[in-house]
Amino acid sequence: MPDTRTGKRFPLTLATTIRGGKKSVKKGTTSDLSAAGVFIMADADFEVGTKVEFDITLPAAMIGANKDVEVRCQGRVVRELSLADSTPQLDVELAVMPHDRSVIDGLCQFGTNVETTADGKIRLRVRSEPMIPEIVRWLVSRGVDVHSVTSRRKSLEQWFLDVMGEDQRPG
Repeated sequence: MPDTRTGKRFPLTLATTIRGGKKSVKKGTTSDLSAAGVFIMADADFEVGTKVEFDITLPAAMIGANKDVEVRCQGRVVRELSLADSTPQLDVELAVMPHDRSVIDGLCQFGTNVETTADGKIRLRVRSEPMIPEIVRWLVSRGVDVHSVTSRRKSLEQWFLDVMGEDQRPG
């Protein structure tokens, strides 16, 4: 899905209170603000399209005031992301010989994003670690020698980029 957000975004973490639909009042925090919108992280379940009211608390020290200032805003939910509902995923890198197109195609039954790297290894994304022995058994049953298997979970930075967008990459 392409990123259609407009305007410069500012990475600000500010306290918020959200009200909308038939839901009770929810607390959250902003993770970025722009003239066109705000991304709020909250334990709330507002459907896309729900009209909401939210207050953003600007700390006194940030704005040079004697006390915090509450800014009352109105908007609507345009997208929802849930880390709790995300399927855990594991990236697996295989050093195997020999391998051809039929091996690559066959590995698609075990995961997604199957690709060959520049150094001849195979990478794919699987749902969980128990898939790895199944993959190795399948490869061996086809006469493929398995030289190494390396796995890694999605990093906190990658989760952040998936949620916030590539343009928020640190640095």
